[in-house]
Amino acid sequence: GFGNRLKMENPKVWEKVKKNWDQTFSKVPITYNIEVTIKDYGASDSNK
Repeated sequence: GFGNRLKMENPKVWEKVKKNWDQTFSKVPITYNIEVTIKDYGASDSNK
């Protein structure tokens, strides 16, 4: 998860926040960037 990634990428910061990780993580703003490519469209037969 995010904690493991932080521990690997920035161990000094991890050492400062690990004791209160649940509280710290609940306040972290998280932004997702999602790209979707639709390769086909139309109806499908759900009775198969």
